[in-house]
Amino acid sequence: PQSIWLTPDGQWRLGGWGYSLEVEMSESSTPCPYFLSSGPGAMGGKAPPVGPSLTYAAPELSNAATPGGAPAGLTPSADMFSVGLVLAELFKSSSSTPSGQYQPVLSFDATSPLAHRDAVVQLLSPGSLQGLFGSLSSQEPSVAQAVHALLSPNPAHRPDPSSVLTNAIFHQTGVTTLRRLDSLPALSQRDPTGVSSFLTGQLPGALALVMPPRLRRTAV
Repeated sequence: PQSIWLTPDGQWRLGGWGYSLEVEMSESSTPCPYFLSSGPGAMGGKAPPVGPSLTYAAPELSNAATPGGAPAGLTPSADMFSVGLVLAELFKSSSSTPSGQYQPVLSFDATSPLAHRDAVVQLLSPGSLQGLFGSLSSQEPSVAQAVHALLSPNPAHRPDPSSVLTNAIFHQTGVTTLRRLDSLPALSQRDPTGVSSFLTGQLPGALALVMPPRLRRTAV
């Protein structure tokens, strides 16, 4: 979430590309060079002094940290696991603290790839998943369905971005209101009357449907 930025003029930006890996068009995956347990550059299961954050990482990212583990063949499905963790964090009823900050779904020593693997195993255990999905279902059933698919331990079973975007949560009034707010800077010159009508007529009633509540203030 720290890599999702909102500019002063209301534009969304995605940062944090320092450790991104490119998949060649001719290949279906790319090896993960981080956290090797043996060979050149091995860290013995420890994170390098500077490396990608593991808080929202897919289980295959730290596969090589396990003794005997081979570098994972990463695909875009690894990003979809991360999307599932972000969605779960946003909607999980117990994730918001009194200070208004959210707590990651994975709780572990983020400097240790081995701790990351243990945390993922714990998260994906039947009892833990049942509690997570129960909490999400009480907030938004469609979110629980999306997270269930996104957190599949098998990368091949995770949905792609276009499939996730068909989920009902992205077509609710609150979400479409946010999209309309994003488009206002461009529309203000072409259709000022329509923009004024939206701000004074539709927006006040729709804001209550923007969830979670803190997003209302940020978006406006």
